[in-house]
Amino acid sequence: MREENCNACHKEIEVTEDYKPEYCCSGYECGCYGLPTNPVFCDECERELIGVAVE
Repeated sequence: MREENCNACHKEIEVTEDYKPEYCCSGYECGCYGLPTNPVFCDECERELIGVAVE
């Protein structure tokens, strides 16, 4: 595991060694704004963005 920042709140989180951010472009004239297409989120931000699983 290694340290990376949450893409939403920028809090340090642990990710797997093989995680590598992927980008579609530099963000110039693109809706991605240069952000990764495979973002990582801390547990708090993931719950806020995706929601809690229904059992």
